[in-house]
Amino acid sequence: MNARRADEGVALATVIRALANEDRLRIVSEIAAALASGAVEGLTIAESAARVEISRFSASRHLGILRDAGVVRRRQVGVRSLHSLDPVAFELVEDWLYPLVDALDARRAADVA
Repeated sequence: MNARRADEGVALATVIRALANEDRLRIVSEIAAALASGAVEGLTIAESAARVEISRFSASRHLGILRDAGVVRRRQVGVRSLHSLDPVAFELVEDWLYPLVDALDARRAADVA
């Protein structure tokens, strides 16, 4: 295994570990929904906490874990810190997951034939 693939493997494992928590998954989903609406550029800690119905302390802790893993990024806009998704993390998951899905689809097709 070359160094780049090893680094990507470590990064992927870090992302998956960060997402392996129900509250963090819900925060990521809420950020994605907010961004998809086009109405916002990200969510603050307070907005994330309110949407997921957890304390601000918990939201801050979870967002910190997600930031450290590269899943979300923080951008300062005036006095507000907005959290948005980092596409690189999701590209890692996608690059790993799609070949697995393709293999399963191919297996299902072979079983039907």
